[in-house]
Amino acid sequence: MKQLLSLLTCLCMVTGFSFAQSSLPAQIQFNYEVVQQMNIKNGEQSGTNTYYFTTNGDFTAIKSSTGDNGMSMLIYTKDGSGWLVDDARKTITGVSMNKVMTGMAMKGNKNPKTKPARTLTPTGKTKKICGREAVEYQLQSEKGTTNFWYVPVEFPTARLYTAGIGGAGLSKLGATANPLGTAVDKNYLVAEVENGGQKAIETKSITKTAFSFSTAGYTIKDLRGKSLGGIIKEQSK
Repeated sequence: MKQLLSLLTCLCMVTGFSFAQSSLPAQIQFNYEVVQQMNIKNGEQSGTNTYYFTTNGDFTAIKSSTGDNGMSMLIYTKDGSGWLVDDARKTITGVSMNKVMTGMAMKGNKNPKTKPARTLTPTGKTKKICGREAVEYQLQSEKGTTNFWYVPVEFPTARLYTAGIGGAGLSKLGATANPLGTAVDKNYLVAEVENGGQKAIETKSITKTAFSFSTAGYTIKDLRGKSLGGIIKEQSK
């Protein structure tokens, strides 16, 4: 995710395009907030991610405590767009997540490798996370075992786990063997991830929120008509 956010941040710096009508409303009222601690090896903290969700699933936003190269927030919308908010530059840049993800996949497939076999199965174990009943799934692969704890939530998580693409993204996840596919299929939140006795993700809170985002005062740049290659080409001029 961090690599994707960094790439999308670079796209914000592209200029010279005409502004099309934005699918981003003037104001978004979010209903739920999730705060997660992201860790690296040996339990060292690498930052906090805050996620915002609307009850109807139309909008999902991500804010990182690390700033991710100046990007303040990324908003996924129901039409498959990603809107990158830069508070410092007072800009909001729109990209087509389908085109960006397709472009990234094509670049990664120049040297295709056989995907290793993996299985994701429920263990039957449960525990409380943020006051909610969490269930454990175990991912077995050539690299070892990773434990995923999920909690059921009353807001859709699909827009987050499919990078805003929606149904097309869901169909490519492969719900039977993909931890994110399982989350989307069952409307779960990935609340905790543990590998080798170390927690990579920990959920600190799941709460209702009155957070509202307004586009007032921002310049909106709409690059959704550009493919990833086209955007990079324009950027290099």
